[in-house]
Amino acid sequence: MRDKKGSGMTVNKLITIILVIAFLVLMVVAINSGLSPLFEKIGGKANEVLLLLHIKDSPGDESCELPVPVLNFEEESASLFEVIKVGQNIQESSVFTVCMSGECTLDLASYGKYRFREGAFEEAKEGDEWASLDRYVFTTSTTLADMEKDSLEAKRNWEMYNAVMDLLETKLTKGFLDEAYLKLTTKQFELYGAPSGIYDSEKHFIWENGKWKMHVGDNEEEYTFDDSEAINKFYNQVTSWWDDKVYTSVRIPKTSTWVYQEGQGYLENPIDKIVGGSNGKLNSLEEKEKLLSDFKTKKESYYKEATLSDEQIAKFKNLSGESISAGGKNYIMTVSVPDRFPVIALDGGQDKVWIVYDNDVKNQSKIITNGNFTKLRDYPLKLSSSEPNYTVVAESYEDKVAALNKEKEVADVGDFPADTFKQSIKESIRQDPRYYPNEEFYKLPKDVFDKAYEINKIKWFIHSRCI
Repeated sequence: MRDKKGSGMTVNKLITIILVIAFLVLMVVAINSGLSPLFEKIGGKANEVLLLLHIKDSPGDESCELPVPVLNFEEESASLFEVIKVGQNIQESSVFTVCMSGECTLDLASYGKYRFREGAFEEAKEGDEWASLDRYVFTTSTTLADMEKDSLEAKRNWEMYNAVMDLLETKLTKGFLDEAYLKLTTKQFELYGAPSGIYDSEKHFIWENGKWKMHVGDNEEEYTFDDSEAINKFYNQVTSWWDDKVYTSVRIPKTSTWVYQEGQGYLENPIDKIVGGSNGKLNSLEEKEKLLSDFKTKKESYYKEATLSDEQIAKFKNLSGESISAGGKNYIMTVSVPDRFPVIALDGGQDKVWIVYDNDVKNQSKIITNGNFTKLRDYPLKLSSSEPNYTVVAESYEDKVAALNKEKEVADVGDFPADTFKQSIKESIRQDPRYYPNEEFYKLPKDVFDKAYEINKIKWFIHSRCI
């Protein structure tokens, strides 16, 4: 029995050795004969097989395949070098390496060296230092098709936004645009709830141009166009668990700075000035209603101040019929002013995009240039895939819903209660624009965007081979 067992073990070892020899022969043939990228990749996996067969105990320093010339990957390299404009000598010197640890490295010679390592996308710096490139990445998608689609969309959006702004600055001048868009921006009214306990949080409820931004502590921001809803939520926040002091602030917002108009800060404007109290708090539902009534009066004055003149509106509308090119398509421009805001519609046939007013914009990128965050072309505008509806600015949801409920005499009966109808009306009235993502990319200076686009292409290439 012992002899048979020993003979069996010998046969297993013999089979293992034969498989290893066959694999190594295949590796050598694949590398030297210029077979398909699949065989080149297989040729670099000898160490993995040795590990799996327990002939080698650990990856060590030799756990990477032999560097493969990037040009051997014909389709992918052609796509890469269509974006990365480098000479033939750099293309021929570029190599790609995959390691058993999962690390993948693209060495583009003098252009740069890049890698994926433990989930991080990095660029080689001086010495052994590597720096993250996450701030350049357009998308979190990991499929090649989505990465390509998102990069092309980012490029189209950059071309579109900048072509429109170039046209506007040429036809209307930058000074005209700055004046007009600043005039459209209402004063900003803020309710501030000061923390009253060690576990309490700051409450910032900020209204501007008909929209409330509600922020409590570290919680995610919420938004509403309904004044009653916002002030009710604020009242509950400052009275339900804590007994917070309340302050107000009124400011003129710009895209990068804020100018105080009443007092020098929160402590100069306790809520007592509005509701008539004496302890700086909202003490009752009656005081809450006084706050709501006072704000509605303020709001009307803010709107009257933030309206374009007839001459300014006419100059915007005169841009209708102009055209721009983006993403290989021509778009015809139509400018309308449905409420107070110019809406720029770009018609490319089946592809329609709107450029709409929104002062909640970014003015700098996370990308560092010359030691500072990169400044964006920060007009209070965003690209949207849907047409905006600004009619809600003129009156509150509460008034609209009340009128609609009265007109239709909706009762709380059957499977369609009045509350459900009211919510459906709210949603149909609001129609928020569906903004395109990555505003911080399509507003970049051209040279910085071009670099970001190249880096995203490098990421795509590494993903295409790092499998």
